[in-house]
Amino acid sequence: MQINKTKLTATIIITILMISAFTLMLNVSVQAQLASEQPVSGPLPTGVTPDNIVPITAYMSIRPTVVGLNQIFLVNLFPIPAPHANRIFKDFKITITKPSGQQQVVTMDSYIADGTAWFEWIADEIGTWTFKFDVPGQYFPAGRYVNGEIVTATSGGSNYPESAYYQGSSTREMTITVQEEIVYSWPEMQLPNDYWTRPVPYEYREWAQIAGDFPWRGPGGGALWD
Repeated sequence: MQINKTKLTATIIITILMISAFTLMLNVSVQAQLASEQPVSGPLPTGVTPDNIVPITAYMSIRPTVVGLNQIFLVNLFPIPAPHANRIFKDFKITITKPSGQQQVVTMDSYIADGTAWFEWIADEIGTWTFKFDVPGQYFPAGRYVNGEIVTATSGGSNYPESAYYQGSSTREMTITVQEEIVYSWPEMQLPNDYWTRPVPYEYREWAQIAGDFPWRGPGGGALWD
């Protein structure tokens, strides 16, 4: 009986907390209506004079640069400087050109605040691939920002009393090579055939069979622990 009472009390408390949280979210959503003026990507809107003009530099990283057919590679995007708290960059454009000449365009928005983005792609054609990253300009009107949008609320979010225009930027063309053979994400390290000393570098995973308990393996045990 005591256990059942405890469970019932916990259930009631959890239910009350969930209802309170939902009510709070509802109130915030009602009070924080979207403002009539919102951020705009692309050229500076006609007739607008921003308080600040911010030059940015677009950066892109593609890894690995040599990958096997039908393996996955990672594309990271990071314009600098970032748009700052509660603001995002919109309409990133990444142009992917395959060895056959076929082009595919990826469009996406950045994460909030840090302005970065990433995606994975499958290397489904052998040869040299080309990538180009374009960041359109972004006009940020003055106002209170929440999750990338300007709201009419008087508190919460991040308030920017001045407008800003972040100028567009593009990377140079970058390439990766797709080959038929698989490319291992972590290179194998052959066992030594000569004198060797400790400590054994951590990345020499294959040496576990000869290295004994150094570094200490821990108490886990089992076939997969090493």
